[in-house]
Amino acid sequence: ANSGIAEIDLSNASVADGMSSSQAGSAIMQNDMGGPAFGNYEFNRANVVRYDTPTMGGFVVSAAWGEDDLWDVALRYAGEHGGFKIAAGIAYGENTDRNNGAGPTDDPAIEVLNGGLSIMHMPTGLFVTTSAGTRDADDFADEEHFWFLSGGLERKWFTIGKTTLFAMGGEQEDRSDRTATFWGLGAVQKIDAAAMDLYISYRHYELDGGTAGLVDPNEDKFDTVVGGARIKF
Repeated sequence: ANSGIAEIDLSNASVADGMSSSQAGSAIMQNDMGGPAFGNYEFNRANVVRYDTPTMGGFVVSAAWGEDDLWDVALRYAGEHGGFKIAAGIAYGENTDRNNGAGPTDDPAIEVLNGGLSIMHMPTGLFVTTSAGTRDADDFADEEHFWFLSGGLERKWFTIGKTTLFAMGGEQEDRSDRTATFWGLGAVQKIDAAAMDLYISYRHYELDGGTAGLVDPNEDKFDTVVGGARIKF
């Protein structure tokens, strides 16, 4: 039920940020610097039974259970008010099967609370998107958390398609008190006739508490620049 709950975005910014720099930076942060693993704590697809209610006033309630070890519930909303388009969601879940994203099934359950919100002013194309979450278990040394915030402008300045310009920032802290912070900029150009998005993004990362396994131990920051194209069909 919480799949996609922390990825709600009314703009096209996630093409650049979700597909490129966030993944590249996460691998460097975790594998090369001994920092936290990036994630938004969603359970995502699994062998579960899920039910979604009919939409009532823009609200949908979802619940899922499966694999004897996992259950979650979520509330989502989508609507328009006074020229603003709004999409939001919040979810809570428990997972006792750590072989499915959590170790031994006799360990305490992992509890997750996460969600997201995105607002766009339709006449101007100004938007803001945010997500956050916490994850905890009795045997965690510390509660894990993340937050993310982005904002920008999406307009059709060119006949080929909409242009999205954005800035973003966030933080990821794991159970070992390792903290990664980041900020960046990006742009996406949609080409409607080719069902294509051209994107580029920049991120600056800083780490507090990592082991710096494969890099100079004195280095605690790095930058990524990633660009590309996506054709969706």
